[in-house]
Amino acid sequence: MLPTIARVENAVVMIDQRKLPVEEVYVRCETAVEVARAIKTMVIRGAPAIGVAAAMGIALGMRMSKATGTQKFAAEFYKTCELMAGTRPTAVNLFWAIDRMKRAFAAAAEAGESVDQIKDRLEREAQLIHDEDVASCRAIRLESGIAPMRIARSNPSSIRLAKRSDTVTSNVTSG
Repeated sequence: MLPTIARVENAVVMIDQRKLPVEEVYVRCETAVEVARAIKTMVIRGAPAIGVAAAMGIALGMRMSKATGTQKFAAEFYKTCELMAGTRPTAVNLFWAIDRMKRAFAAAAEAGESVDQIKDRLEREAQLIHDEDVASCRAIRLESGIAPMRIARSNPSSIRLAKRSDTVTSNVTSG
């Protein structure tokens, strides 16, 4: 089982949240356009995950860029940012992540980094956005005292939340 979203080789792999909880299916996006399509079609959901997907999509798109000069690379970068911005126009975390990637790009350009160095910086920034989200989720879980949700595959409408102490268990059923 993979995490909700991860960079795997030359792709962004994400769980298809439209299929949950009945199936665990992963979508492999090998281009920024495919990541944008996944965001737009709600393969990936949840504000933080959408932001992570956009950042990873930008980094992936720029890693695949054939541009050798910084001017052409910059034009491709901003075009890729616009592509991601067009996926979910009301998603706050999406724009936060895009802005953060723009700041990383600007810092690299200001430092006079080469195209390859900028690509590396964008990948590091996308991974940092991911890692910070994971850390935030873990902190929330620990603070609340609730273990990760376990979804009963036999009854997808039932979600079981188990307290860390394992002495109290509550079931939340839709319906």
